[in-house]
Amino acid sequence: MLKGFIGAALVLFYSGVFAQSKQMVEASIMWQDGHASEEKIYIELDPPGSYSVSFGVMQDEIAYEGENGGRQYIRPQEVKRIAFDYGEKSHVMISTFYNGNYHMLQCEVEDKLRVLQYYPSLTNGEETFFETDDVNFRVLSVEGGNQGSNTKIFQLGFRRSMMDLFTGYPDMIQKVKDRDYTYDNWEEMVKHFNEKHGKAAQ
Repeated sequence: MLKGFIGAALVLFYSGVFAQSKQMVEASIMWQDGHASEEKIYIELDPPGSYSVSFGVMQDEIAYEGENGGRQYIRPQEVKRIAFDYGEKSHVMISTFYNGNYHMLQCEVEDKLRVLQYYPSLTNGEETFFETDDVNFRVLSVEGGNQGSNTKIFQLGFRRSMMDLFTGYPDMIQKVKDRDYTYDNWEEMVKHFNEKHGKAAQ
C-alpha cells in the first residue's frame, strides 16, 4: 500500500512539473516608443504541458521577468510587436485596436496586409473564459492604414467591408466588386494583395 501511495505521489509530482500552464520563453519585443529588447515572457499553454499556445489568454496581458527578477506585465498599449519561438514554431503578436480596445493579437500573416486572430471572452462575473481555436475572429489589417481598418472576416457583408478595407487600392476594390474574391477564397485575396502591394513588392 505504501508503494502504491508513493507511486501515486510521484505521478502527481511529475505531472505538476511537466504539465504546466505557463512556460517561460525568450521574446523579442518592439515597444511603442521605438526601442527593442529581449525579454523572458510567460506564455500560456492549453492544455497544460502541450505545445499549443493559448493566445486568447495572452491578448490583454503578458507576464515577464523584470530587471530585478520580479514579475512585471506587458500591456497592449505599451508594445507594437512580440515575437517568440515555441514548439518548433515562430509566433508573432501584434498590438492593435479592435472591438473597442487595444489587444495583442496572434498574427498569422505578417505583411502589409496582416491576418490577425481575436479571441472573444466570456465572463460569469467572477472568472473570464477565452474561446478556443474553434471560436475566434480573423481580422484583416492594412499596415500603415487607419486604425479603423481592422476588419473582421465575416460572410455577411463581406464585399462592403473589404471594399472599405481596401480604400486607396482601386485594383483590389474592383476584384471584390467583380467577385474575384469572396468570403470563400479570402486567403487567396490576402496572398494576391501582399504579392502586389506587400513589403516584397515595394
